Amino acid sequence: SLVFFSSQTSAWAPSSLFCMRKRTGVLLWKKQIDQAGWASYHFFAIQAVANGKVVTIARNSNGQRKLICLNVADGQQLWETPVNDLLKPTIKIFNDKVYCNGFTAFCYDLNTGSLLWQNNFGLPSASRYYECSSTLDQNKLYTVVPSATSSTQHAIKTINFTTGAIESSFNTLSGTYINSNSYQFSNQMVYAIS
Repeated sequence: SLVFFSSQTSAWAPSSLFCMRKRTGVLLWKKQIDQAGWASYHFFAIQAVANGKVVTIARNSNGQRKLICLNVADGQQLWETPVNDLLKPTIKIFNDKVYCNGFTAFCYDLNTGSLLWQNNFGLPSASRYYECSSTLDQNKLYTVVPSATSSTQHAIKTINFTTGAIESSFNTLSGTYINSNSYQFSNQMVYAIS
């Protein structure tokens, strides 16, 4: 089995993605994935791997983010597509679809990088205050969406991976501040820390 990790992007050096053997630590390949620059200082990306492909988010020298896909076997780039700069550097892959979110949820085709759908869940603006948080559990995609009117309430939505439509939704308890990133899902149970 393999391990993937990236170095940070900084003002002095570009980021590279590394692929190593898990048992031996032997480096199989190293691929530069973005450019150095002040605008992209101390940026880390998290990788997702599926079906012989590794997908990650990188930044260019202007600080603009892009979603890139590499071949697991040799690190050759298969595609790249520009993405919103408020996108979080975390990625989920399911059924040949790449899902990532910030204030808006995006879904891309794993094989081509084409945008399949996006959904802003009715949030009022492209603000970091309204960032969503998502996870996969038992082949379902759950997104925690902050309320546009209350800092102490969220809605937990089940998302259709194919269309981006909301299949179900319920509100969390109000009155206690919980960061949208602190929700965890396991066996259809929801856990949160206030």
